[in-house]
Amino acid sequence: MNKIRDLISREELEELRAVSPWRNIWALVFDWAWILGMMALYIAHPSWWTFLLGWLVISGRHLGLAILQHEAAHNLLLPSKKWNDRIGQWLVAYPILNNTLIYRTIHLQHHKYTWTDKDPDLGLANKFPITKASLRRKIWR
Repeated sequence: MNKIRDLISREELEELRAVSPWRNIWALVFDWAWILGMMALYIAHPSWWTFLLGWLVISGRHLGLAILQHEAAHNLLLPSKKWNDRIGQWLVAYPILNNTLIYRTIHLQHHKYTWTDKDPDLGLANKFPITKASLRRKIWR
């Protein structure tokens, strides 16, 4: 399997690894604004439709927080490692019932051993692609 260094130059790799703190802070504020906004909407107007709308929006913003946790695991959320870990833990991981420090340990093993027997994420992907019959069973469960 090719190493990333075989595919792109050092300069390109450094550009990809550059921390974009303002983009990440904006994403964090965006996610939390929607989460808190949907909670406020439900408190102000409790009904089945505000609950459903809030559930859908907050679910999507939880995915946004998970993506930011991935950035924090790679120390790419904020330039300061101290603040990367603090914000990554308290405002990103804990609210989605996760732990950035534990995730980092496992996730970096995934990058080190991608598609080998030592890859901790192999079980998530090695059953795909699936047959149409298998997809139908999954949908109907």
